[in-house]
Amino acid sequence: MNLVQDCIQVFSGKPLSYFKERQETLILELLERALTNGRLGKYRNDLREILEYVEANNASLGIWRDSEPYFPIYWLARSGDVQFMPYLLEVLKLYIGMKDIRKSVNLPDGFYRLTNVVGTIFEVRDGRLREAPVDLIWKAKDFGPNIFLPMNGLFTDVLGDGFYPRMNDSYDPSGPKSIVEKTVRHMREFSRDVSEDFQDAVWNLVLTTTSRRRGVKSMSMRSRYFGGIFFNPFTNDEYEGVELMVHEYIHHRCTLWWETKTPTGIPPDELYIVSPMTGDEIRASFMIHAFIIYVSAMQFYRFVQGAGMPEDRTVARRINRRVAHLSRNMPRLYRRLDRIVKKKTDMSRLLSYLMEVYEPLK
Repeated sequence: MNLVQDCIQVFSGKPLSYFKERQETLILELLERALTNGRLGKYRNDLREILEYVEANNASLGIWRDSEPYFPIYWLARSGDVQFMPYLLEVLKLYIGMKDIRKSVNLPDGFYRLTNVVGTIFEVRDGRLREAPVDLIWKAKDFGPNIFLPMNGLFTDVLGDGFYPRMNDSYDPSGPKSIVEKTVRHMREFSRDVSEDFQDAVWNLVLTTTSRRRGVKSMSMRSRYFGGIFFNPFTNDEYEGVELMVHEYIHHRCTLWWETKTPTGIPPDELYIVSPMTGDEIRASFMIHAFIIYVSAMQFYRFVQGAGMPEDRTVARRINRRVAHLSRNMPRLYRRLDRIVKKKTDMSRLLSYLMEVYEPLK
């Protein structure tokens, strides 16, 4: 059972193998788009050399299967700050293995996560390069993604201080590790198809810092940090962990689907609706992703209720409240989306299909 795979195959008309092949070449397409940035100026040739290097080495080095290069590529495609371009190009060369960090000069202070290139995280502090502690990267048993343990400053270049704030206190790493291990186990019990494809779609699992600031429990950045998800192990139990990790995995699969074979009927980016789940005003196209996510969450929680609820009464009550909340608001979300999605399009048919899947679960 894998709802997002079913949706992609039914409404794209393409087999999963098609999207997995495109997953490997997405980085080349994004680099080609970045070359169209009219503000690159004299740096266009540098970026063209990078594209040629990736074309020649993408398959052999597995460049595409690392989230890190996507972030500078995203900003190279959009930035109008010429002074920022040399830094983005330098970092991109490091993350694709085109340049040795030990030969880089004037790198800004911060972390450089070269885990897929040389298996090491480096830190520049006060202008001096050093290797960061090796225990920042962890592998869970029978689980493919690199797992990054929380460390002050480790991902502020990607998330900023707002979503990756400094921790005032130390923490016991056994706690976050335990949550991830239990989450992975429950995901596999729920659906081996989801568990296996999750590991194909997600390469970096970033555990965020302990602060509850802004209430962020998980997030992903689509093609901006492709193949990476961010998860707070300090504010989630393992059942919520499954919902949230699958939530972000679905975003990744839908992003790949829409980037490579755009379905008909996607609402324009400027169109927003109020989510009945959260009360927030959210882009309507994102809420179509969310509809798949919420139906998948219902499938998971109904599985948990049928297989045996957790002994922890607090967790059990939270699961029951979550199911009630989803059941109450799914029809409202459907009606709001149905009013704005054009009829007889891929998206209108997708919404109807999802309601058919949801009906036995409510």
